[in-house]
Parts: sequence; C-alpha cells; structure tokens
Amino acid sequence: MTRIRSRRLRSRFTPLAQHRANSGVFVNSHVYWLGDDEIYDFDLNTETFKLFPSPPGDNQESEKMLGVLKGRLSRVSWCSLGLEVWVMKEESWSKEITIQEDICHLLGPVCL
Repeated sequence: MTRIRSRRLRSRFTPLAQHRANSGVFVNSHVYWLGDDEIYDFDLNTETFKLFPSPPGDNQESEKMLGVLKGRLSRVSWCSLGLEVWVMKEESWSKEITIQEDICHLLGPVCL
C-alpha cells in the first residue's frame, strides 16, 4: 500500500474555506483564486502564498471571475455598467475587452 505524505503550510491569509470554492484557476505552476475582492496566489514550486495585484480601477460592486485566456491569467468583471476582460501580460494587466452596456440580463455563467 502506498502512503500519501502531507504537511501543513503556514499562511498569513484567512482560511481557504472562506473563499469561493469554484474560483480557482491554474496558470504556470500557480493557483489563483478570488476571495474578499482580492486575488490570492499559491506558487506550487515554492509552496508560498501571496496577494496578487488586481487590475487598475477595480469596481468593488461588480461581479468577478478568474479564468485562463490564451494561457494567461484573466479576470472578467461585470455589473449594470458593462463587462470588462483583463489579461495579465508580462507583469501588468491589459484590458482586452470592454462592453459599456447593461448586459447582465444576457449573462448566464461566463466561461473562458
């Protein structure tokens, strides 16, 4: 029988159970997820947690979702003012799509 070894990692972040379970994405040996309007990053190589910068001009009232677009971390946000898709390129966020209309009634689950 094979034994699985596990260990506990120390973190200064709030417990993972408080974050949305369906918001995590995997990109380049990192797992990113949303929680409390923050982007969290777990590096699988170094086994370390850190806060990841959000796109500029973040609207706190919008709905948000992380995804992977063209192999890069992306974030979609939408509210009654419209929809934005941001993609992380190199070390900064780039706005890829902006729709400035109330499209919330058209949106079901958004998939990237």
